[in-house]
Amino acid sequence: MAGLSLVVICSSENEDRAHMAAALDQYRLATIPHCASPKDIRQYLKTQFKSCSEQRGKFRDQILPWTPAAALDKEGLAVRVLSSERAGSGKSLAVFRLSESLRGLRNNNTVLDYLRDMEADVPLCISVPIYGPLVHQCDIAESLLPHIVLPDLPLSRIFHLDVHPSVRGGLDTLLFNLLVLGVLKSSSGQVWRRRSSDLYVIELTSAQCTSETVKRRLPISKRISSKKVIAEPFYRLLPTIHCGTPMQTLFQLRKNPMAGNSLNPLFDNGIFQNSCVQRVFQYLKFQESADNSLDNFWFIPGQVMGDHAECIETLTRNCGIEDPSWAELRHFVNFLNSQLQACEESSFCNMELVGDTLEGFRSFVVRFMILMSRVRVLIN
Repeated sequence: MAGLSLVVICSSENEDRAHMAAALDQYRLATIPHCASPKDIRQYLKTQFKSCSEQRGKFRDQILPWTPAAALDKEGLAVRVLSSERAGSGKSLAVFRLSESLRGLRNNNTVLDYLRDMEADVPLCISVPIYGPLVHQCDIAESLLPHIVLPDLPLSRIFHLDVHPSVRGGLDTLLFNLLVLGVLKSSSGQVWRRRSSDLYVIELTSAQCTSETVKRRLPISKRISSKKVIAEPFYRLLPTIHCGTPMQTLFQLRKNPMAGNSLNPLFDNGIFQNSCVQRVFQYLKFQESADNSLDNFWFIPGQVMGDHAECIETLTRNCGIEDPSWAELRHFVNFLNSQLQACEESSFCNMELVGDTLEGFRSFVVRFMILMSRVRVLIN
């Protein structure tokens, strides 16, 4: 066919024994062709993962508007990496928020209502854990195969690949085959094909170790021949959202008040307005004020005070950990909230009942609970 070329890449290992390599030797290039920069590759992949805004699907003899799950992504991409330097940085919460929005797609509503009447269970968000030192593609394919649906079924789903930090090899090949080639094969020969209507979210925790950092760690004699060692992993070429720690989030909010419109998730607004967080935040804020006593302070459910930055700053200042993760901060908040609820329900801490004999007792109890919550977070 005119205008098309075929490129064959052969390994130099055992080259003299490969009949295919010998047959194509006359076409060997004398020089290595130019390789695009990582920036260009990222942009190219981003273009390829861009999903069309709406398709058409046929379901029970009627044509439905078919909105792909990529519409839930801020950039409308069908592939997204959620990365963080530490565990407990809110990646799973970001996936949960995306999955909550799936039911709002009209095509999903129609299909699921029918399947529910047929007593068929088809999950919209499928989580596949990936762990162990070496990733085997066939294992992942066999985890996905039970979720095969008809190609023209107007169902938009999220596939959540949860990569454990213990993974050391095979991840690049898996992601390339699944996301770029769009195909995985099981050990029995069955094939899983990536549908353009689905959103693939890869969650992973990775230390920020650049190629230059690795290069500096190598002996001088090995730096020249270490190209394979310092090569960046394939997932860094994929569209990525970085999930930061509370302190990193606070820095972004202080530096740019409009940072909430960025791709990177900051402080989830649903969590901020949650009664659990607001109760702890308001008690901490009130007890830090020297002019106020906690004897007569009561939390009013549904009342939201402060902003995201002030809330994060207050919680991190009081949790007892210098640079906590979101998971550690949540543990502190949940424990202290349960203690404060018990205090509010206790008749011994009701100043209307015991204020004449136990003045200041409720303030003492609350401050002791805050101290106890700090200690609990530190020992866990």
